[in-house]
Amino acid sequence: MKIKTVVFDWDGTLADTIPLIKMAYDATFEAVGMEKMSYEQIKELSGKFSNRNIFQIVFGENLATNAKTAFYDFIDKNHLKYLSPFDGAEAILDFCKKNNISCHILTNKNRRYLDAEIKQLGWNKYFDRILGAGEREHDKPHPDICMNLFDNTPPPAEEMIVLGDGDADVAMAQVWGCPAVIFDEKGTYKGRPADYRIKHLQEFITLIKHWE
Repeated sequence: MKIKTVVFDWDGTLADTIPLIKMAYDATFEAVGMEKMSYEQIKELSGKFSNRNIFQIVFGENLATNAKTAFYDFIDKNHLKYLSPFDGAEAILDFCKKNNISCHILTNKNRRYLDAEIKQLGWNKYFDRILGAGEREHDKPHPDICMNLFDNTPPPAEEMIVLGDGDADVAMAQVWGCPAVIFDEKGTYKGRPADYRIKHLQEFITLIKHWE
């Protein structure tokens, strides 16, 4: 059965934004007087938790509000400056477009930043449906927002696949009953088991090209 639908994560999957997120967290830890966390810890947290609760989890209730302000101040000033796609990301999107495979994004990034980043990369032409953090009552990977992406009528599970880099991406694939592919460039992924794991995005094209 041919793949006809792909759902992508954004940060750490198509866009190499984890270094920016790490810089933003470094600035935030400094602003609130806390010890910094490692790159790997930040990446794991970004893959597991929604932006709605990650500041309470990382900084605690007392510092969460100040931390959130400091974090987004940094993001506002720098997210387009440091924006960079992963090697092979646009090749995937171009392959999908040429082969009539619909592309969608479900991410826990704020939609305002996401739209600006997609526009800067010139990628608006590739995506059919997009949902970001805060657009619905729940964020990814809650089953409700997974179903909302497709107006509660998702494509057949055997015709779709998810590409992401975190535990939440595997969880949302499980909601739809479709396979999940984890892009694990550095071999540090520690989330729930995915159906496939790749180190280079070009491998994803090979996977869906020969899908049966």
